[in-house]
Amino acid sequence: MTQVLLLATSASTTATFAATLEAHGFSVAIRDGFAPGVHVWTDAWRLVVADERVGPAAIGSLGKVLSVVVVSETPSIQAAVQAIKLGATDYLPLPSDPDDFMATIERALGEHQVTRETRRNDGILPLRGESECMLELRESAREAANSHRPVLVRGEPGSGKRLLARVIHDSSSRHASPMIGVNCAAIPQSLIEGELFGRDPSLGGSGAKGLIAAAHDSTLFLDEVSVLSSEVQARLLRLLNTGELRAVGSARSTQVNVRIIASTHQDLDKLAAEGRFRKELLFLLSVVTLRVPPLRERGKDIESLSVWMLEQAAIRMKRANLKWTESALDCIRSYPWPGNVRELENAIERAVILSSSESISCELLPINYNFHPAPQAPQEGGIQTTLEDYFVRFVAENEELYTETELAEKLGISRKSLWERRQRLNIPRKKTRTRSAPGPATMAAGTAPEL
Repeated sequence: MTQVLLLATSASTTATFAATLEAHGFSVAIRDGFAPGVHVWTDAWRLVVADERVGPAAIGSLGKVLSVVVVSETPSIQAAVQAIKLGATDYLPLPSDPDDFMATIERALGEHQVTRETRRNDGILPLRGESECMLELRESAREAANSHRPVLVRGEPGSGKRLLARVIHDSSSRHASPMIGVNCAAIPQSLIEGELFGRDPSLGGSGAKGLIAAAHDSTLFLDEVSVLSSEVQARLLRLLNTGELRAVGSARSTQVNVRIIASTHQDLDKLAAEGRFRKELLFLLSVVTLRVPPLRERGKDIESLSVWMLEQAAIRMKRANLKWTESALDCIRSYPWPGNVRELENAIERAVILSSSESISCELLPINYNFHPAPQAPQEGGIQTTLEDYFVRFVAENEELYTETELAEKLGISRKSLWERRQRLNIPRKKTRTRSAPGPATMAAGTAPEL
């Protein structure tokens, strides 16, 4: 079982977090304070959830060896940026919805695996695969890392756009400073301009340093850049042209040295032709354009990835000698993996949790392994039903009948994949309680999932 440490959180928060984590198969321990140098901090736990009151020294020490999620009952954008710079993987405002909390935990575990791996001298290790398209992508990423020009990363949800952005940053001359990421779709458009560019104190309050200023001498990753408003696009265009940053409401400009990596699964050329995305901005962002191939185009990489991911999951959960049955590998090879690498990873994690023997069979994979998609004939009236149409209709018709876990099982996907597809397809989850507005976690760490 993956072990999580809850550090110095309040009693009510600790009880809520512990119950949520244990319900999802995690092992939980609780500590009241931080003791530097104690061996248990590096060996016993894969992830720490720490209250920001443990202090910068503790966050910095833990962030060097573990994945750290910092939580705060008094969140602010400045505190979020500071936590990320100290080495935290994510920053979560409290109170937090259980779904948001678990998405943050799963994302942090994935980020930890990427950032802690050692890169080879002759290549970039996290971009695994020996298919022709991945060999070309690794070479392109290496070339992009040697440049300071903007990069546009295209690809389907879950294919690894954020991973590619991090690899480029970590391989560049800016690697000493942490990459700052923001999911543009996770922040209300009324707020994102101020969060990116900052606000002048004359507008009220003490003013706020934006994420662009925080990314000075580093990399700013703009995920789902296609959703930015025309006003924000104009500001971003000016930044790329001049290197000048002007806070909202300010008449003064400052010079910043920021590399922009943007990503999207949308067709920006089409959006530009329709007048929904500035052509000039597209030209600047796409100086270097990289496409992350979907998993179904990567040939034998699917099998090698599944074997490697099984080995890693077995190590994390202390399950020795786990292996795939041949029928399971057949299922993995034949399934189209619409959620790409993220879906594959989640499916393997679930299979390991549910397995009771050393052999992992196809029945343990949360997929319809007899599913072979084929082009669908237009229905009466010329309407064509797609897998996404089916997903939207199924969720709308059944979300009041089933829990999120049951819905995911009915669809043959992981609970996290269900959550991420809701975000991508804009299907809000019906709830009886009111959710708080997005906070500094998503603003500073760029941390809504990519699927």
